[in-house]
Amino acid sequence: MSDREKGKTYNKVIPVIIVAIVVAVGILAFHFSNPTALPADTSKADYNVNNTYELELSTAISNTSIVYGKNITVQIAVSNLDSSDNTMPFSSIYPSFKGNYSFPNSEDNHLPMGIAVLKGNYSINNMSDAAPLNIFPTSAAEVDNQVVNQYEFLPASTRAYADTDNGQSISVDFSHTYSLGGYFSGNSTQLIYFSPGSYTVIGADGWGMVTILHFSVSGPS
Repeated sequence: MSDREKGKTYNKVIPVIIVAIVVAVGILAFHFSNPTALPADTSKADYNVNNTYELELSTAISNTSIVYGKNITVQIAVSNLDSSDNTMPFSSIYPSFKGNYSFPNSEDNHLPMGIAVLKGNYSINNMSDAAPLNIFPTSAAEVDNQVVNQYEFLPASTRAYADTDNGQSISVDFSHTYSLGGYFSGNSTQLIYFSPGSYTVIGADGWGMVTILHFSVSGPS
């Protein structure tokens, strides 16, 4: 091959390499900048995308098995997939269960999202047959008379503004982390550890998206 032919080949290869590098860097940048990027182990994470609203609900757990008396960490987030502002009206389309269980249940009740823990191994098809455990003490519930009319999500973010009926615009983050080791009975604030067995974690938001994950509890070591 002549030097001239080698030069032509070289000039063709370089742009291809540059394009490949740019694509790879872009993928890595998205993964590390996305606050709701899911871990590689899909048994520890689940997500649900609402293409109409351009929202994504994601839920992740720290472990698929824990020892009795130890805690499991549950993360839940709602992300705006749009690259521009995304205004969402208030909505409260949550899954139904047996017994009296209500969403939302985060410490910030301006967030229309929450979790439920079911004793047993359930799926989307039969979770309505279960009665969620009371994973939050009754005293932890906030009392807030403000009514949120809509949420203004920032571009590609979990951050938003909750616009209330009294004219306030409250900055909120649709991302929350729970550390759970058990549940409560009635109005008692005494924690009862998760007993050995299988459990189902339900994530839900007010726009009808649901995620499902599972973990197990083993006896004390």
